[in-house]
Amino acid sequence: MNTVRILCSVLLLFAVSGTSLVTADTYLVTALTGGTLIEVDQDGNQSIVATGLGRPLGVVGDQSGNLYLRDLDADQILKIDKSGAVTTFTTQTPADSSIVDMALSARGELFALTHYYAGPLITSEIYRLVENGPPEFLASTETVAAPGQTARGFTFGRGGHLYLAMQGGNAPVQILRVKRNGDVDIWFDPGFPAFDVPGGVNFTDIRFGCKNRVFILGRIREEPVDPDNQWMIFMIEQNVISQFVPVGNLPNGSLQMDMDSENNIVVSGGGFGGGQGDGFIQLIDPEGNVTELTTFPGMSAIFDIEVGDGRVTSLEFGTDSISCCPHPGSVALDFVRGDLMALVGSAGDFGTSTTECMADDLEDPTLTYSSTPGPGEAEWFLTRYVSEDGGESYDSGQPSQAEPRDVEIAVSGGDCLP
Repeated sequence: MNTVRILCSVLLLFAVSGTSLVTADTYLVTALTGGTLIEVDQDGNQSIVATGLGRPLGVVGDQSGNLYLRDLDADQILKIDKSGAVTTFTTQTPADSSIVDMALSARGELFALTHYYAGPLITSEIYRLVENGPPEFLASTETVAAPGQTARGFTFGRGGHLYLAMQGGNAPVQILRVKRNGDVDIWFDPGFPAFDVPGGVNFTDIRFGCKNRVFILGRIREEPVDPDNQWMIFMIEQNVISQFVPVGNLPNGSLQMDMDSENNIVVSGGGFGGGQGDGFIQLIDPEGNVTELTTFPGMSAIFDIEVGDGRVTSLEFGTDSISCCPHPGSVALDFVRGDLMALVGSAGDFGTSTTECMADDLEDPTLTYSSTPGPGEAEWFLTRYVSEDGGESYDSGQPSQAEPRDVEIAVSGGDCLP
């Protein structure tokens, strides 16, 4: 099997010899020290993107390279473009609430997970944040969540819906789903207490991985505290949850997670206050092996992690199939293929080199396909995810792409459009 990891909508070249193209992820973390945003490359090298950002407790990035941070001090959302310019995205955040997490949909809309304070109880609510405009309410967990149950992290996942990692006191640990129309239901309930741990666990974050795996970051509520077993990555596979790997080991700290283009879980961590050690980034590969990518000396308060490009997917070529790990916000996938020699001979004309639409609005990420190029022959493949409002572009949005592809592929008649 040739495993090829690419950015969604980036051209994949595949010949009989097997060509591997691997994207270079960067990891972005926020630190309270100096209100700092730090970028870390795959070798662990650090560079400061911006400082003086107030109390940046979270960061997400869109497909155009813009970053969005929530500044707790000023109760606002900041935007940093690719040039590094910092502007205010909005100061109009949900009233009587605090933003605890943010996520971007497949079409680039910014959503906020909030805690709404109504007396002694906290309710989790979700809003769409509008640039320089009032937030738009989407949903509340009040009618579905158990008393005292709140969400600490959320993400876009299967079907383009939002999935919330729930926690709280003696309330159950569950995953709630918020559909695109605002309806809320229980998507997964492992039971409580979970895993024979006294006091159970708190779910704090969630991400969708490849091969129908779902990963949950959880903090074990155990008394007395076991310093070597405080945080755990759990995995849901075929509707069964299991402990995947322990991470972090911060009795009084905070962890966040994301996933990169190689399907690694990326965990950032830091303690609260002094004496909690240095902040760090850990990588957990698909087999559960943990490596430390870097530490942040003197910066214990590392509060979020974001992989630099959210359009990452992967393709695996078997003997008779192509399997894709789609963008978590997608509802379906389109596949097209073409003649690589014709593409090269036409100086990059996709109109004359596109062979066919292999799959239109494919919901199953595995496509049956088998081909053996002859001597001097090769094929190219493109995939794009389909979001809740229709098809996405075959353009990558990357500087290496010189010309648009959509118009040329449409001329060929093989663009997977009606």
